[in-house]
Amino acid sequence: MSAPRIAALRRRLTLEEAVRSDDAAGGAFLSWQLRDVMWAAVVPRVGAEGDRADATAAVVSHDIWLRHHTGVRPAMRFRDGARLFEILSVLEVDGARRWLKCRTREISP
Repeated sequence: MSAPRIAALRRRLTLEEAVRSDDAAGGAFLSWQLRDVMWAAVVPRVGAEGDRADATAAVVSHDIWLRHHTGVRPAMRFRDGARLFEILSVLEVDGARRWLKCRTREISP
């Protein structure tokens, strides 16, 4: 799919970033912090899970298109209501800083 038209950006997604915090017992815990809210197009993909060198390969389940936004990177996630999409890779599609295509995997909350 080539870059979508602006009208295709119909889903309001929340971009979240993992934040590591210390607990009172000397350990740490991971929480998710709101980074930004943006309009996006969520496009389902077909994928399969496989094993590579004794590790499970990530499965791309959706491509998420959005207007260029600095700071979007793997290890972040998108939230769409109760649905969560882990960002696996971020591609600048046209080289003109207009569009980002995020390869994502839907995860259970």
